[in-house]
Amino acid sequence: GNGHIQAAVQIAPSGEGTPVGLLIMNPEHLGKKREALTYDPDSGLENTMIRLISAPTDKTTGTGALEAGWLEGYEFPVAQILWQVGYFRVAEFFYCPDLSHPVIMREVRLKNITNRTIQARLKTGILDKTIDEEFSLESERIKKIFLRYALNSTGKHVIIDLVPEAGVGHKTLQYWKEKACASFGSPILDHYFAASRFQLPAVISKSGKVDGSIWQHNRERARDQAMMAVGLTISGHHEIAYRILNRLLEEFVTEKGDIIHSSEERGSDEVELDQNGALLFALKNYVLWTDSQDIITKHWNKIAAAAEFPLSDIFLHNRSGLLANRREYWGRHQAHGIVKGMELGHQLFSAIGLSAASTLASLVSRKQEALRWKAEAERIKNAMLDKAQYGLIDSRGFIKRRGIDGVIQEIVKPLPKVQLPEGVPLSSRGEHRLNPDASSVLPIAMGFIPPDSPVACLTLDSVEKLWNQDWKDGGYGRYHVSSEPDSPGSWPFPSLFIARSYV
Repeated sequence: GNGHIQAAVQIAPSGEGTPVGLLIMNPEHLGKKREALTYDPDSGLENTMIRLISAPTDKTTGTGALEAGWLEGYEFPVAQILWQVGYFRVAEFFYCPDLSHPVIMREVRLKNITNRTIQARLKTGILDKTIDEEFSLESERIKKIFLRYALNSTGKHVIIDLVPEAGVGHKTLQYWKEKACASFGSPILDHYFAASRFQLPAVISKSGKVDGSIWQHNRERARDQAMMAVGLTISGHHEIAYRILNRLLEEFVTEKGDIIHSSEERGSDEVELDQNGALLFALKNYVLWTDSQDIITKHWNKIAAAAEFPLSDIFLHNRSGLLANRREYWGRHQAHGIVKGMELGHQLFSAIGLSAASTLASLVSRKQEALRWKAEAERIKNAMLDKAQYGLIDSRGFIKRRGIDGVIQEIVKPLPKVQLPEGVPLSSRGEHRLNPDASSVLPIAMGFIPPDSPVACLTLDSVEKLWNQDWKDGGYGRYHVSSEPDSPGSWPFPSLFIARSYV
């Protein structure tokens, strides 16, 4: 994707469903998978696949073994699909030819792997539009076919055309050439970096919209977008990082400093207090990496409001100096059994965010605010690390949360009104435990405490219980599986948080 158009190539190597399907979307309109502009309600993605019909039998050959991935060594993002069937070895390449038009190119290379000339037809299409191309191909020769997919002027329909050739513009090549490159001496880490560098820009619309979970959530989360902005900044996509941050400040931060969560403004008990800190941290990274302070001066009032919001009296727990409400880091709340208390992730990101806000204030000569926010950040940090009644540490290292009475919340009891899906762990009988929780490693991952400190070592030992809890394919869960209100399984976020803490 390039902000104007978005595409996903779906493969089904097991034989169930369309072997290679193409979903095309308008990134400005968040929607379900079935709402993709190339999805047919009756045949799904079948029309979008490449079908090869060989003479004289006129038999349509199916797709054989499939391989999919990013094309390595290219200067711009190219998704590659390789398959072989009948008389042909097929390579498909998908890419955006430029950065300013809603266009996806699909280059199909057909190689005749027989020792004779083959007469054949290629058929593909979208919805009611079909491309039908006849060709003759000699032994060991390659036939190239270029398909162009573009959104129409309304952005609601896709136009498909057969074009004689394709290429990538100079500006596009130059854009990608200027982006960050990195090698870690590890093929898997190198792959993760390259894939992230390509995919982060692909999911962001021209206006800065991002689906919190593509096809599923159809809402936006400020915390997730702030994390993306940090990744975009570090990888050199400064213009896109600015687009996200500018929109968050304009549309998501309210005048009082609250941040809209999942596209909704929520009450004080439902606020995810870490979001403010995550946004301020992302802003600091953007400003320091780009050496541009324009976004601070443009949005100073919103930045100040976002910094002050967690310090509101309604959140302050006087006896500890920590912040309290009924929301937890992963989004569970009172209906899931979360009691009012102090959440580790909320304290951590509030302290990190206030420290970041202090840095931003210093850069624009706001000395009074800089001193205040620095002091508040230190106060919250010290209260977190306090080993007395309300600190968020015990013999296991960091713990997830304490109630306002100082007692560690170990168990949750969901309320009947939560209406949990049938069969999920939180709806079953027995105790539903909160600890351990993968968010407890975030002080380590974020450099908040030394990674070799005793509390860090204890915490990492504790979270190992989250590996393969109720599954066998590896990865860490978000928290103890017994309190999972969704289907049990590993999650990328907690797995990466823990991996980063070890590194």
